[in-house]
Amino acid sequence: MQLNGLPFPGREREQAMLAQTVADLGRGRSSVVTLIGRPGYGQSRLLNLAARLAEDQGFRVLRAKATPGERDVRYGVVGQLLAPMDGLTRGSLKALTGQGPESRLPGLTELLRTARERPTLLAVDDVEWLDPASQRWFGALIRRLPDALIVLLVSGTGPLRPGACPLSTAPQQVITLECELAPLAPRDVAATVALICGRPGDNAFISAALEASAGNPEVLSEALRRFTKHGYAPVAGRVPELSTITEAVGGEHVVRVLGGLSDTAVALVRALAVCGDLLDVSLLYALAGPAPRASQDCPKCSRRPGSPSPPGPGSG
Repeated sequence: MQLNGLPFPGREREQAMLAQTVADLGRGRSSVVTLIGRPGYGQSRLLNLAARLAEDQGFRVLRAKATPGERDVRYGVVGQLLAPMDGLTRGSLKALTGQGPESRLPGLTELLRTARERPTLLAVDDVEWLDPASQRWFGALIRRLPDALIVLLVSGTGPLRPGACPLSTAPQQVITLECELAPLAPRDVAATVALICGRPGDNAFISAALEASAGNPEVLSEALRRFTKHGYAPVAGRVPELSTITEAVGGEHVVRVLGGLSDTAVALVRALAVCGDLLDVSLLYALAGPAPRASQDCPKCSRRPGSPSPPGPGSG
């Protein structure tokens, strides 16, 4: 379900920014846009929205998604991104598929050459899991954006560590935007309730929905869909049923999030859930019992002071 074409209510600012970015691409302006938020905050859906806007304008759209399981695959994300593109040299194809000697920045020359005449949107999801070779490749791409008509749109969970998406290397003439997605505000929760339940919710129901979901759009939307399937109305008397359903949805959400992490990262999350901010990072690693490469297996992002430790429905 959508409201005014948005993935979720409460993302009006982000939709406007992406629409402007696509329009600017049509005017010959390259840019780098980063969407950051906790799991379930709508990053992937916003990427899909931008891709549709670009395709509607006749622009080329190339997409890729980084995953923990492919962090050791050289140029794994770049290979996904460029797979649909015509005009790759044999050397680039071999380098991207691991069938030939390592090539320096395979496919980059071909992408830049074709993008001078055909505006291109590159959409990359979950960049915190980029393999090192792809990180270097994207850094080189950003430095060359003034020579092509390209928007690089990336998303990730949590504040990215420096270097995961090297925006600092972008030339001055390249627009760089970073947007951190926030939890839904009460008015956004009210709009979601009205949209999915088919009628406005009581104030007490809205407050309970916000608290139970922690403002996580994905958790809230799924909980309300299940709530509505039972034939319940969004009234104060149905708050207990809503709370039970949202708790189950939130648990499933946490399982999905943890399923994308390495064993070491899951152990570290468990240690954080027990100890919170009582231990420093080195002691948490000791408690989690990480393997020698543990620090490389965990998402390369940092926790902000005051952020909750356990991965509840609204955390990442």
